[in-house]
Amino acid sequence: MTAIISSATDLYLDSHQDSYPMKNGDTYCVKIETLINEGFLADPVLNPFTNEPYPVTNYIEIRIGSSDNIYPITSSCTEIRN
Repeated sequence: MTAIISSATDLYLDSHQDSYPMKNGDTYCVKIETLINEGFLADPVLNPFTNEPYPVTNYIEIRIGSSDNIYPITSSCTEIRN
């Protein structure tokens, strides 16, 4: 599931480059609901550890230039977001 979420998020960012300039050190947050509504993810998005659906209001946090390839899912985000 982690690979699917990160791939869907990468595709979303690629298709919205005007809104998400890829500058090292920036952090972006995209709602799961946005990825579902635009067809990048299917509903429900399941937590791979609990097999429960994530709330669609949760965010996927993307850290540009980060060495990790796992995008954390959070219930709130204080950085640039959509």
